[in-house]
Amino acid sequence: MRILDIDLDFFLCDVRHSATPGTRADPELYQPWPENDVRLFLEQYCGITKPIPGRFVVEHVEVFNDWERRINSHELITPFEVIHVDAHADLGLGDSSYLFIATKLLGTAVSDRLRETRQRPNEEGLLSGNYLAFAIACRWLSSLTYVHHWRKKGDDFWHRYVVDMNLETQGIQMPYFGPATAMQLFNRAKEPRHLEPRLPFTRTAAHKYRNSEPYDLMYLAHSPLYTPTTADPLIDVIREYMNED
Repeated sequence: MRILDIDLDFFLCDVRHSATPGTRADPELYQPWPENDVRLFLEQYCGITKPIPGRFVVEHVEVFNDWERRINSHELITPFEVIHVDAHADLGLGDSSYLFIATKLLGTAVSDRLRETRQRPNEEGLLSGNYLAFAIACRWLSSLTYVHHWRKKGDDFWHRYVVDMNLETQGIQMPYFGPATAMQLFNRAKEPRHLEPRLPFTRTAAHKYRNSEPYDLMYLAHSPLYTPTTADPLIDVIREYMNED
């Protein structure tokens, strides 16, 4: 299956990188796209010609929760392809999930990883900013395309996740190190004990993305911490392109 996974903050003129809980982005600094530009992107760049089955969520981590529900009910068969249209990679930059994933989670049986993920609290645990990393660690994905904000390079993730730490290799291959400190990982003082299977990974700037294949499922995340109230009217515009269950 092919899943189109969109965050509302993609459709802003700039990217909010951090936020205080309970706040919204400044509408003067983070102006939303005009409605016509949003429709143009969805129809001409994403190739949406009719509404796609999907769901609107408030926080992006809810997409992971919905994947789990659909997998358990056999509505969604793993592995599946994800096209992530977002101002952020959501692969864990800015929290400590990489330390848990690379030193503990990947050392457990694949069948146990979802349970271990659910039990991990705080900055090492499942969040909106890292849910894709945990989905990859659970081996749910067959490939990942990151359609990044036009003002970014699309490199906002831990580079040790990519093959040979080379962003041009177009592959994610998560390393498992065993017990290690964050300093050891960042100083490259320790070599991986093993590598996860390689996952095809493509980074594409917004203006370069062109889709020609149908999507089976679509999500839109509001992400209110990273969007201004002036972007909220775009939610209803984008939801026109979904048949929500």
